[in-house]
Amino acid sequence: MRGLRRMLIGLILTGTPLFAQTVTKVTVHVTGLVTFADTTAGGTPPPKTIYLMDQSGAASVHHIVPHIAVILAHDDYKPTVLDGRTLHDIGDAGSGTLHHWVQLTGAEKVSVSGGSSTALSYSEAAPASVCPADTKSLYFLPRLSRVSRKNDGTRIVKADLDSTYLNPKKADHRIAAFVDVTFGKLEAAVVVPVVWDFKSSPSSVGSLHQQQIADGVDWTFDITGDTLILQTSTDGGAAANFIQFTADGDGEIELTLANAPDEPADVGVKALAKLQMSTISAPYDHHFPLYYEFLAKNVKHDGTRAYVRYLPVAAGVCHLDSSNVMFFDPDPCVLKKFIDMPDPGNCPVISMMPPPFVDGINCGPDNVP
Repeated sequence: MRGLRRMLIGLILTGTPLFAQTVTKVTVHVTGLVTFADTTAGGTPPPKTIYLMDQSGAASVHHIVPHIAVILAHDDYKPTVLDGRTLHDIGDAGSGTLHHWVQLTGAEKVSVSGGSSTALSYSEAAPASVCPADTKSLYFLPRLSRVSRKNDGTRIVKADLDSTYLNPKKADHRIAAFVDVTFGKLEAAVVVPVVWDFKSSPSSVGSLHQQQIADGVDWTFDITGDTLILQTSTDGGAAANFIQFTADGDGEIELTLANAPDEPADVGVKALAKLQMSTISAPYDHHFPLYYEFLAKNVKHDGTRAYVRYLPVAAGVCHLDSSNVMFFDPDPCVLKKFIDMPDPGNCPVISMMPPPFVDGINCGPDNVP
């Protein structure tokens, strides 16, 4: 007993915990029709807010197919709904593809119960070239101030943004859900290495700006314990628990927060769950003009637009040369491997193939202003 007492005293004096707390690594893949915006809160770096635009049914604009905001997780993480909403199933347990998802609607503010001690960190550094080796900077979420202009040629500034989107209310039908990111690490994920020219029209000569666009952002943070509980609130009301997840055998939880196409039904969710192929379906991005909805007074009373809606048009692909150096290749035969575009003809057989799934579901996230 004396030896045991001496051991316990030694543990207390040296500060070594008697029972180590479980720490779970959480990874949230953010993808689809989403916008990241700087907040007015202080801090270095400044916190971000993730907005998932309401593009469900009647709210859909610009002839874009309806989208739904979802949280998706594999069955390994035992998602359990806590507020009575429907937990949808997709895939099957026998093949190891069983996933579950819930829909977010009505300007729901999503938060992590208990938060995280992981400090907020991210980079927005611009690369030295259009095809850098490292594409984790949030630079790859193109800011509207970088890729668009007002009609007078000046840059877009924060004052040009529409407060209806930045301060979402359920009755406005502008935002399906949003998340304030005040902790954790944010890293862009460029899955499809296409370089985009921002043009006033797909056929116009020259471009305002050229860059790759991230297919999503990975948000990682640690929590204490093995259970992650997410909460939601609406219009400034009290936050309530709505879904929980449990760490797998590796002490990790992996989720997807997405705004995914929903025509035909569940097509985007199936792509997120790796149950269906998802590719970029045109040499220009139909979805990107939706981000200009964040700009106030986008259409003047005379019908003219206050801002030029520059459209991302595929210009080429970044890939490694024979010396393993990344370079920009404008060859349309190579681009055809990644984009559903007319066959350029007389193309040689190219061994390079695109990834089997495109996590961006045809919509690259952006960053405003």
